[in-house]
Amino acid sequence: MSDDSGKILTWALAAEERAAARARAFAKKAEQEGLPAWSPLFKALAEAQRVRANRWLMLVRGKVGDTAANLREAFLEESPARRHEYKRLAAQAEQAGKKTLASAFAQAAQVEERCAELHGQAGPAGPKAKAYQVCQVCGYLAEDEPPERCPVCGAVPEKFKRVE
Repeated sequence: MSDDSGKILTWALAAEERAAARARAFAKKAEQEGLPAWSPLFKALAEAQRVRANRWLMLVRGKVGDTAANLREAFLEESPARRHEYKRLAAQAEQAGKKTLASAFAQAAQVEERCAELHGQAGPAGPKAKAYQVCQVCGYLAEDEPPERCPVCGAVPEKFKRVE
C-alpha cells in the first residue's frame, strides 16, 4: 500500500460506519412498514459493516494516541473544523431554501460547541460527569441527567440515551 494508507483506511472506516448506520435505519424502516422478515438481514448487514469498521480502526494505529494526544485531536483540531464546516453547510442549505437541512447542520454545529464546552470544563483529573445523556435526535450531550428539553433540538427526556 502507498504512503496514503492512513487516508485510505480512514476513508474505509468512515464508509463502513455510514453504511452500518444506513443499514440500521433500513432495518427500522422494514419493521415500521410491517416487513419484519427483512429487518434481521439489514441488522446482520449493519453488524458485518461494524466489524469491518473496527478492523479498519485497528489498522489506523497512528490515529489513536495517548489520551493527551486524543484530547488535542478530538477537541482542539477536529471539533473546531467540524463546527466551521457545519456552519458553512448550514448557510449554503439556507441559501438553497433547504430549511430542514440547514437546521440539521446548524444543530450539529451547536452540538460541537457543547462538546468543546464539556472539554473546557474538565479539569486535570478529567471530566466531572460519570455518565452522559446523548440526545438521539441531534446528538447533544448532557451531563448525568437529561434536561427537560434538549437545548438544541427541543427533544424530550425520553429521547436521551444514557452512556456511562
